[in-house]
Amino acid sequence: MNAKDFTENTEVKDLIKKITDKKPLVSDTLDAKGNQYVDIVMEGGGVLGIALVGYTYALEKAKIKFCSLAGTSAGAINSMMLASMQPKTHDTISEELIDIIASKDFFDFVDGDSFVRKLIKDVLGDKPLIWVGIKHIFHLGKLFRLIRDELGLNDGNNFEEWIQDILHNKANVKTTKDLQNHRDALAKGLILRENIEGNKVFSSKIAIITSDITTQTKVEFPLHNNLYFSNPEETSPSKYVRATMSIPLFFKPMTVENIPKNQEKVWDDAVGYTGEIPDKVRFVDGGTLSNFPINVFHLSAGVPRKPTFGVRLGKDRQKFNSFKTFLKFFYAIFNTMRYLHEYDFLLKNKDYKNLIGRIDTDGHNWLNFDISDEEKLDLFIRGVKAAQEFLDTFDWIAYKKLRATLN
Repeated sequence: MNAKDFTENTEVKDLIKKITDKKPLVSDTLDAKGNQYVDIVMEGGGVLGIALVGYTYALEKAKIKFCSLAGTSAGAINSMMLASMQPKTHDTISEELIDIIASKDFFDFVDGDSFVRKLIKDVLGDKPLIWVGIKHIFHLGKLFRLIRDELGLNDGNNFEEWIQDILHNKANVKTTKDLQNHRDALAKGLILRENIEGNKVFSSKIAIITSDITTQTKVEFPLHNNLYFSNPEETSPSKYVRATMSIPLFFKPMTVENIPKNQEKVWDDAVGYTGEIPDKVRFVDGGTLSNFPINVFHLSAGVPRKPTFGVRLGKDRQKFNSFKTFLKFFYAIFNTMRYLHEYDFLLKNKDYKNLIGRIDTDGHNWLNFDISDEEKLDLFIRGVKAAQEFLDTFDWIAYKKLRATLN
C-alpha cells in the first residue's frame, strides 16, 4: 500500500470535500500562504495512532497547520514527525507519513526472542488464551526470567532505529538543535490575521511526555533533556520518542546512563526532585502518567491567537467499571491513574471541551502490532471522519467570545 490507497479512497475523498467546501475558520494565526495555525495535542494509543494520521491529514487538507505539538506514545510519534518533516513528494506532511506507515510491517517492532514473537502473534490472534498458554507452557520459565531480569519482552531497538532513520534521512533532523531550528524557522514566518491585535512574536514548541520511574518524574522532552543528557542539543529526538513508547513489560524500559551530576538545584527547579541524582534512569510509556497532556500549552487567561486542538482515541468514562476478574480490576486502577491529571484539568477548564475531537476506535486493539492493511485503512478513515465532524461544529469566533468571558 501507499499514500494513494488511503487518500484516493472514496469515503476519504467525500469527507475531504465536505471539509474543503466548508473552508473552516479556526485561528487568527497564519503564514504568508494563508494557512491557519493551531497547537495540537494527541493522545497515546499504540497502533491506534494510525487514526491520528487520518485526523491531521484532514486538517492539513483544510489548510490547517501546526505550530506547537505535543503527545504521548503514539501521539508523540505523530507529533515528532509533523514537527520535523516537510512535504516533499506530497502536498501535506501527513501524506508523507501515510507512505511511511503503509509500507511498514509494525510487527517488526516486536523484536524480542523468537519465542516471544510467536507468543505475541498467538496472543493477538483469535485463539483462546488457554490454547495459547498450553502451546507455550514450556516457555513460561524463560518468559518470567526475561521479565524479571530485562523488565520487558522486546528490546525496542527496531522502533528507535525506525524513528531515527525517518528523522535523519527524510527530515534531516539528527539532533535536538536541528529540530528546534526547524520549529524556530516556522515560527518566524507566522503572522496575525488582519485587524487582530496581539503579540506578533510566535514560538513553536514540541512536547514529548514520558515517565521517569527512577525518580518518579513526569518528563517533558526536550524541555527536560538537560537533566538526562550531557550534550542535550546533540541528542537525537528519536530518544524522546523511544522513551515515551516504552510500553511496560511489552518493551524494555529505555535506560539512560551517565546522568549529569552536580545539578541538584536544576532538578529541584525543573521537576521538584530533591534526592541524590542517580547514575542511570529508566523510562516507561508516558501514558502511565499522562496519556493526553492537553494542559501542556494552556493559556490560563485571555483570548488566544490560536486554539489548542486535542485529539483523543476512543471513548472513556461512558459507563462504570465492573470488576469480575483481577485483570479488569488492575486495568481499572491503571486507567484511573494515567488519566487523573487530564480529567482534573478538563474539569477546571471546561472551555477545552470545545477543542477536543474524538476518534472512534472500537473494534481495534491498541497492541495489535500484527495489524493488516485493511485495518490500517479503516483506522485512517475513522481519523478523517472524526476531523470532519469536529471541524463541522467548531466555531472559532464563539470560542474566542467564551474565552473573553473567562477573564
